[in-house]
Amino acid sequence: MPQRPTTLASRSALRLGFVMTLVLVLFTASTLAQLNPGRVQGTVKLEDGTPLGNVVLHFEPVATSSRAPRDVKVKKKGKFFVPIFPGGTYTLTMKGDEYYVKHFKYSAKEPSGRTMNEYDTAGHPEKGVEGVRIMGGARMFFEVTAGTAKEKRAAIQAVAMGEVGDELKQISELFSARNFDAVIAETTKVLEKKPELGPAYYLKGVALFYKNQHAEAKPVLDKALELVPDQEGIQGVYGSVMLELAKKDAELARDAKAKKEFSIAADAFAKELEADPTNLAILTNRIVALNGAGRTDDLKPALEALIAADPNNVTAYFQLASYYQKKGDTAAALEALGKLPEGDKSAAPAMYNIAVSRYNEKDYATAKLALEKALSMDPGFSQAYYLLGYVCLGSGEQPAAIEALKKFVEVAPDSPKAAETKDLVQRLEAAQKK
Repeated sequence: MPQRPTTLASRSALRLGFVMTLVLVLFTASTLAQLNPGRVQGTVKLEDGTPLGNVVLHFEPVATSSRAPRDVKVKKKGKFFVPIFPGGTYTLTMKGDEYYVKHFKYSAKEPSGRTMNEYDTAGHPEKGVEGVRIMGGARMFFEVTAGTAKEKRAAIQAVAMGEVGDELKQISELFSARNFDAVIAETTKVLEKKPELGPAYYLKGVALFYKNQHAEAKPVLDKALELVPDQEGIQGVYGSVMLELAKKDAELARDAKAKKEFSIAADAFAKELEADPTNLAILTNRIVALNGAGRTDDLKPALEALIAADPNNVTAYFQLASYYQKKGDTAAALEALGKLPEGDKSAAPAMYNIAVSRYNEKDYATAKLALEKALSMDPGFSQAYYLLGYVCLGSGEQPAAIEALKKFVEVAPDSPKAAETKDLVQRLEAAQKK
């Protein structure tokens, strides 16, 4: 069969296609040779071995390199794979603030499987892992262990503290000696060298607090909280500073500002109590702050926590009873006062006042209960016997009324009310005989 002739145009098109294919092949080959790529794959996990996905690894070429930075997205199951990765030396970090490269394990192998290079190193919390070499023609296997933001902050502080360890030791000694002026001066010097050193801000803030320089202490402690939020005792000190600022503003009638500061103080004390739940000073200060902030709904659990930690704190029982009274729950108020330590007479007047309130409202049952509790605390409380007599009269319990009024005369024979009470008792007894 004869060969089909081709036109001049078709022959030209064939030649053009061959030339373009050749150029493409030559371009690809030259580009790959220039990039000298390797194949990169690996995993990202947390310290406990949990795979970490949906994060981005950032490869920054060394300053002398002409390579462009590269980001590698890690898949959901903590794995990544880049078939062609430009050869060169990079610094490896993780994008974002949530994680950092805590540890890095590296292995480079030839296609045959022979190991060409490997190393195992800790990552710097800020600089990442420097000197990560992508070798041309090699298969690179990475194992990245990620640290959390909290771990990163701690690691940064550890590095900084290691660089100024001697100075911090000296400052701690000054603090123990309560030389707060020197502490402030020395921490200021350290922070000029290491402006992100959280413990130095903390020590300076505490020293300012002890110097009663509360306005100056606040921004210093704000910075400390930003850098070392888990510093032992920091929430308690911060709460104390805010409490003093709130009291000052309340004195100056800056009510809205004071209320906000009281609330911030209460929240700081709550955080401190998570670590130290029986700290009596913090428990007490939180109640002061809650009262100042007008956060009455938080008062009850706060008072109960103080009573649990300090069962002999009479003031706390009174405050809890007052809380219930304001809520209109007299029974709960009486119950709170009834839990006062035995032998303590101080609650008797409070019980009496509750009884007066209930008597005026003709709530004789509650009034009687309050008076009986008051007398159990203070058997010589004459006014309680006097009121109990009238409470019993109001409820129709005449024999009990006579008994209570007689007891009043017995306990307080010199009272101005004693004579008239004797007459009343006589009339009541006479009425009983009829």
